[in-house]
Amino acid sequence: MNFYQAVAELANTHGNARKDLHNPHTEQKALVEDQDPIGMMGEMYFALMYGYAADLKEKISGDDGYDFAIPLKFTVDIKTTVKTPNAKNLFVKQGTVKADIYVLAMYDDGKVNLLGWAWGKELLAVTPRDFGRGNINHYIPIEKLRSMDSLTVRM
Repeated sequence: MNFYQAVAELANTHGNARKDLHNPHTEQKALVEDQDPIGMMGEMYFALMYGYAADLKEKISGDDGYDFAIPLKFTVDIKTTVKTPNAKNLFVKQGTVKADIYVLAMYDDGKVNLLGWAWGKELLAVTPRDFGRGNINHYIPIEKLRSMDSLTVRM
């Protein structure tokens, strides 16, 4: 088992536990299949890359709208999607923009790439729209995201 396989197995275990905890109470409209395990994979990859601990606790009401608090006490939420021809934006569901910083992670064939980041206030400045499946999202196109290097220097 290689590193990515080990992280993927851990992410699947914890992500599915999250999903099982939420689904009996609140039906989630998923933009991607296996949303919770894929999201957990992005969070774990970010944690490993930047030396943070991923929160593996199962919480019935989810997290507080962010996944990490970085040194200047900025909150960070990782949004992970599966690489497809249609994966062109960082999405945050309308009414849930609470973190200071949003990072877009792209899952492809068992691996994750951190593509870029945006301030939460930038997402709030964009008029939300429906990209399908009834989810109304704030969004920023991938090409308009800040580089991960510019976030790394802040940490």
